[in-house]
Amino acid sequence: NVGIGEGSPDTKLHISDVDDVYLTLESSNTGLTKEVAIKYQNYSTGTDFWWAGLNQSDDYSLAYGSAFTGATVKFVVLSSGNVGIGTDNPGTNLFRVFRADGSNSNDYTAQIYNADVTSDQGHGLLIRAGNDSSDIPLQVMARNNTSFFKINGAGNIGIGATSPQAIGLHIQKASTDTSIDLNDRGHYHLVLQNNDGSATTGRHVGIFMQINSNSQAADASIYTEFEENGGAKLH
Repeated sequence: NVGIGEGSPDTKLHISDVDDVYLTLESSNTGLTKEVAIKYQNYSTGTDFWWAGLNQSDDYSLAYGSAFTGATVKFVVLSSGNVGIGTDNPGTNLFRVFRADGSNSNDYTAQIYNADVTSDQGHGLLIRAGNDSSDIPLQVMARNNTSFFKINGAGNIGIGATSPQAIGLHIQKASTDTSIDLNDRGHYHLVLQNNDGSATTGRHVGIFMQINSNSQAADASIYTEFEENGGAKLH
């Protein structure tokens, strides 16, 4: 056992000091960016290693394989702070997970699981983002970039609509009928509520329907208009 600043080393290398302790690995090559890393191996890894360090760049990587290459990287933190799991190139994404093993059916790339059963402590995911309708705090897309679900920064929600209109919920489908299936779930099937407290007269709550094709275009609406005296008209 070797001790540095330690008279009784209890491991192969034991460094001790009363002040801050650092271990520095440095490539002094001034012409090429070399690998600087620590590698780990035991009986279970066989001929492979876990590599941790700099893989010929200024990014910090964690890799597993016989060599320290981009193809073996499992986790990377770019110098910009962006993080990649399963990819060595998260790009401009703050956090990116990539998976293409093709071996796990009905499995998810990522899950958030809160096992707390205490009331008001079982929350899942909070997204704080979006200033106006040009921002997209949340979007679900297919691999071919088809948008399934989108919420923009104005709070408008689109299902199949790439640019949800300022109508609350915007549902759009191409080449198929667009519908909402309301099965019996109790007293109310669908609740439409306008919570604007600034006025009651002339406020509308309703449904707007539109069809567009090469040969025809038509629209229709069903809505309730609230009157100043507390009454309402169905249009």
